[in-house]
Amino acid sequence: MLATKPSMLFLLLLVILPVMMMIGELMVIVADIPVHCVHHNIGNSEWKLYLSPMIYSVKQDEKAHSIQRKQHIPLNCTRMEREDVNVARIVNVYLQLPNIVRSENKNGNVIGTWTMVYDQGFEITLSQYNHNYEMSMFAFSMFEKVNSTSELIRSKCHQTFVGNYRKTSYGKQSVTSFGCYYAEKVYPQPTDVKVSLPINTLLYKFYDPKNQGKGLNVNNDQSEFDSLADELGLDLRLMRTNDPKEKFKTDRTLIDWINTQSDDLGWSARSYSQFEQFTNEEMERMNGARSILVDKSDLKKPQNLDQEEENFALAFDEIDFKSPLPENFDWRNVSAVTAIESRIRIQTKNKLKPLLAVQDIVSCSPYAQKCHGGIPYSIGRHLRDFTLVPESCFPYTGSEHIPCDSKCNNPPYIVKMKDYKYVGDFYGAGNEENMKREIFRHGPVSVVITGWGVDPVTGQKYWNVMNSWGERWGDSGFFRIARGNDECAIEAEPVAFYPEVVYTA
Repeated sequence: MLATKPSMLFLLLLVILPVMMMIGELMVIVADIPVHCVHHNIGNSEWKLYLSPMIYSVKQDEKAHSIQRKQHIPLNCTRMEREDVNVARIVNVYLQLPNIVRSENKNGNVIGTWTMVYDQGFEITLSQYNHNYEMSMFAFSMFEKVNSTSELIRSKCHQTFVGNYRKTSYGKQSVTSFGCYYAEKVYPQPTDVKVSLPINTLLYKFYDPKNQGKGLNVNNDQSEFDSLADELGLDLRLMRTNDPKEKFKTDRTLIDWINTQSDDLGWSARSYSQFEQFTNEEMERMNGARSILVDKSDLKKPQNLDQEEENFALAFDEIDFKSPLPENFDWRNVSAVTAIESRIRIQTKNKLKPLLAVQDIVSCSPYAQKCHGGIPYSIGRHLRDFTLVPESCFPYTGSEHIPCDSKCNNPPYIVKMKDYKYVGDFYGAGNEENMKREIFRHGPVSVVITGWGVDPVTGQKYWNVMNSWGERWGDSGFFRIARGNDECAIEAEPVAFYPEVVYTA
């Protein structure tokens, strides 16, 4: 996990996401949903799953894709209150750490797998009866504001909001059905309810000579207000944010300080004057932010790799680095879609070079948080449940106010997801070796990690990561991050996508 004092590579990320650079001040950036639940809140516990009747079904025949295409507004159970769910069935399961699902209790039969989805919620996948059907369900963990005027958030990790479930029956003709569900822990614990400043607001105190660079350790599972105040040495009631209407100012003092500390890293921090034309509010819309929360597992690393394909030239030969950024911008959606496009190029040996509609995710997905954050894993789920159209069918505006039914009715093709997963099969299971294997065999993982290397001068191992800010940023649109020690949770949460292109003509 990250130390309380940020490492130099972590501070590099703070510089290259310049909306965050405010020396000696606290800065609050809205991102993702402000809930904070970890493995031990969810795992090794009995849960009741409350399922609605199936709301609609799609037969997987020659007409299926036409039906899916016309399903402009995907089933969005997240807009429902729990009391509005017409419960048709209750399923009891035991979620065993790290990722096993058992029937009824800890002595029950193994019936599936589960994973945390960051600290935002969890996904359960059940397979029964000789695998002739599969049921997968996802919901966000519950939270609420302590009161209407407070910044404090109460996470209720023993409950979920309403989410979606998908049931696929396999046979001569497969049928996929959708419905709503929510979950409750059978035996909640006092530690399941925690009050904190929202971890996903990414509250940091940046370098201050008086504070010796001390910052908030977001990997701590500390939930008490006083613990956070003690950690920062501040009265958090005095917390203030930057003026959203003021012009963004690059913090050159911080950049200079980082460069005095980074002789062994093989890079130098620098400012990006092109961002100073924007206000702080515009920078927040363009950037988004997310916390870094890792619940590590003691996992064995796989053995040596076999290099299988030369994929990287195929993956990135037509990526657009030159277009200006739109007014609103969510880099997680863009990075996930870029990884999917790259994998399609690799699968088809560059015969297909799709440009896919990020706006389809922003406007239509019940699992994303529009332009305010999101999780690459949830994009995989969206494409498994629904579809993604080409960019030409739904051009990207970066606005979350474009309705889902604005996309065209007859795209030339759509993209579905055959499978998606966290590298290592569940959140927190990724490591250096299985990431390298996945990239070699199938191409980039999200965020768009394109490869790895060793700095010839310093000997520092690194991942090469593509950024969405354009070629004028970083190393021609790429940056490096330390490899092998889970820097910034980069090895805990990479997502692998397995897409399929379906022509609709």
